[in-house]
Amino acid sequence: MKRIDSKQEGAILIWALVLLLILTILSTTSFQEATMEERMAASQAQHTVAFMSAENAIEELLNNTSNLSAAAMSSVAITVEPDFDSAATIDAEAQVEMTRLSNSSNSSLQYNLFNFNIVGTGRLQRSDGSIVAETTINHGVQWLKPVAN
Repeated sequence: MKRIDSKQEGAILIWALVLLLILTILSTTSFQEATMEERMAASQAQHTVAFMSAENAIEELLNNTSNLSAAAMSSVAITVEPDFDSAATIDAEAQVEMTRLSNSSNSSLQYNLFNFNIVGTGRLQRSDGSIVAETTINHGVQWLKPVAN
């Protein structure tokens, strides 16, 4: 039998511990980076849902012509809150400015020019009511309508 030398100083053990420490630091850093990337991707997805909700609100207001007629006939802004099965809260508001135009060569032709400023808002909220993502879109529409004589 060979006798083990009693003068081993444990250099291999120290090197193994140093390498283990380096691997631990690298894995911790990599885990933190992956977590941050996941949060960024989730935030982007939430803002996309809020943007699409705001677009849906504007489309809902524009697709129903009675909304625009009601806004054109009143001086108060109208608000539409479509009811969708979604985690997002959406609403749209139309504000109207009317200008009367007439043809100088033929004064019997008169038009009303309605400028609609439609603001669509999409919000994604947590169950406690705090807002996760919110998007507001301004959309302008002009409507030229002959004046009835």
